[in-house]
Amino acid sequence: MVVGSFLTIAALVFALLVIAAQNNQNATNIADKTFTTVLPVLAAWMGTVLAFYFSAQSQDRTSDSLDRMISQSAAAPTPGVAVSEKMIPFVSIKELYDLSKRRPDQIKLSELQGKFDLNAVPPITRLIFHDNGVFRAVLHIGELNRVLTSGKTPDNTFDDLLKDPESLTRISKLVVFVSPSTTLAEAKTKLEAVAGAQDIIVTDTGDASGRILGWLSNTDLTKALTVNS
Repeated sequence: MVVGSFLTIAALVFALLVIAAQNNQNATNIADKTFTTVLPVLAAWMGTVLAFYFSAQSQDRTSDSLDRMISQSAAAPTPGVAVSEKMIPFVSIKELYDLSKRRPDQIKLSELQGKFDLNAVPPITRLIFHDNGVFRAVLHIGELNRVLTSGKTPDNTFDDLLKDPESLTRISKLVVFVSPSTTLAEAKTKLEAVAGAQDIIVTDTGDASGRILGWLSNTDLTKALTVNS
């Protein structure tokens, strides 16, 4: 557009010079007046064209800079959110069983069956057992239903599950332990490394020997990761 404008002006000037070069006073006067009249208009027009051009160029550069900044921001990893920010604190976990106060053989499966509540908000589908704050087991409603349909009865006790190798593995080994500073992404990696694990236990030591600080289910972990992605 700018090149075209310059060519137009050059052609006009050339035409006026050709007219002025003629040995005709009349033509020379007309050329002179035309040039004097048209020049300010052309100058204003060129100013507008140049302003538009450089404004557009500036806008393009600004847009490119913003695109680069957005791209770099999107590519840069965001600080990891710690599990301590999303976990359910120990004191807020529903249906905790402290085995230091009640022995496993005193807890009937019928009692545990009555603790699950699919209509609660959120639904109670897990029961966590600890011994004075140290994790011992997590019983899922699915595991309780499995044992009740494979030989156990409601009159059996929680101790019977602890003595059954398969049940013991399911309720005490399919969990992962992390420290409060572990990020959600790191917790996800650890959870995926244990086939069948659905629970993250947060302890003060980051392992099974520490005191429970909180708990995060696989469902809650997925929700937290979705919100912070």
